[in-house]
Amino acid sequence: MLKEAKFKEISSNILLEEEIDINIVTSLMRNYRNAVEAILELIDNAVDDRQKGVPLQIEIFLGPKLVEIVNSRGIGMGLNELKSFLKWGQSSKQGKLGRYGQGGKAALGYLGRSWTLKTSKLGEEKTYIIEENDWRSRMGGKKKYKPKIYESMISKEEGKVVIKIRNLSRKINEKKLKEALSDYYRMLLEEKKVKIEINKEAIKPLKIPVIQKEDFIEKVDSKKFHGWVGLLPPNVSFRGGIRCCVLGRKITENEYFGHPDYTYKATLNRIVGEVNADFLELNLNKTGFDTDSWGWVKVKEKMYKKMVPFIEFLLYEKEEEQITEDEKERHKKASDVWNKFMKEYLKEGRIPSEELRTKELDFGQKPFEKEKDSKETEIIPFPRPRGKYEPATPPPEVAIGKRKRLKKFLGIRVEPGVIPDLTIRSELQKRGGEEIIIVNKIFPAYKKRKGDSLYIWETIAMECAKPEEDEEMNYIEYLKELGKIFSNFCLYLEKNKIKI
Repeated sequence: MLKEAKFKEISSNILLEEEIDINIVTSLMRNYRNAVEAILELIDNAVDDRQKGVPLQIEIFLGPKLVEIVNSRGIGMGLNELKSFLKWGQSSKQGKLGRYGQGGKAALGYLGRSWTLKTSKLGEEKTYIIEENDWRSRMGGKKKYKPKIYESMISKEEGKVVIKIRNLSRKINEKKLKEALSDYYRMLLEEKKVKIEINKEAIKPLKIPVIQKEDFIEKVDSKKFHGWVGLLPPNVSFRGGIRCCVLGRKITENEYFGHPDYTYKATLNRIVGEVNADFLELNLNKTGFDTDSWGWVKVKEKMYKKMVPFIEFLLYEKEEEQITEDEKERHKKASDVWNKFMKEYLKEGRIPSEELRTKELDFGQKPFEKEKDSKETEIIPFPRPRGKYEPATPPPEVAIGKRKRLKKFLGIRVEPGVIPDLTIRSELQKRGGEEIIIVNKIFPAYKKRKGDSLYIWETIAMECAKPEEDEEMNYIEYLKELGKIFSNFCLYLEKNKIKI
């Protein structure tokens, strides 16, 4: 063992102190994937505002250049709450959805540049109004407001908050917003604790086609949580598992609390339910829980036991669809052919279509012969006009980002399976640390085509063309990418005389 060297410490008055740059708030405003997520953040603030035993009323008005959210019959905000709202990272909402003190403010900046906030607190006469015209800019440092104050504008028997966002920078998909509200606030809507409207149209709770249901209330030390567990009908197009909520708001879904899920046996998709535990610790974006926390561990133990009778019943239930040895062998052979193609497709500078473009392909027809006396005519290609957003020099066929995505499909295994949803053709699943493409044998087109090789290859191509989570791609780009991959594959089949 080496002796530890001794050094003389130098005395110093230096003091290092952390600092927070005000411009960090503009980064927090980019913390959403789309406008619907940002609006849900503002609805969460309204849900936190509920009075016990009084149904909350939330009205959303969508216009071409503005969105307005009205929260009535809640507690509302007085002067102190308004001051707290304007402090980033500070929140008096411990144990609530807005516990981190940044979501609502960040959502305002994501959706638009300007906003007006009008608020009154239950039991108080005064109404406060503040207005902002350039929320994203911090050129002048911290924002300061002198509120307009009115008396008796809103009845003191009603707490109310009105947020109007102008100069929108994001398009709001009304259909997707309605679906999200119906889904994420299903428990609150079902239990009639919240009423939500969009442009005067009432939002109904997401319908779960349950055929057997068992309600429960459980206790962890002094803390209660409640919910239900039930069964879906066989072969229904609804993903099973338990929906996990806090304050009635869905955080995660498809949870099995340690039990095997439908990837182990398709019938296990039939278990479904909801659990609401307000004491669970959330992550910053409310997309998951702290699964190492005391609360989650205790809830998991209770839910595991609660689900046992249902799981045991489903494990012994006979699957209607059996995977045959012939299907397994056909998928294995299709995988082998695809992986040989991918090796060639991903070689730098070598793409099958480029190689084959100069060669004649035999389609069973006699090639056209020129007349001996005819003179060759030079054909000058007409230049195709460049699209509005198309660069003068196009990127390479297999760009770096796409190559990274496609590389994970090199050596991919493809297997037949049952995904308990007639609308899902295939799925990328993780089994034993390995990603596998599962081709859904109850998908109607699979049955029509009897899962032939071309169907399997087409399905693999669809999975290959899908973008990564951090890769932006619209449906036109996806179809173009799919067409490119699959056409190259078909040329590969022709080149290597592979029979279908």
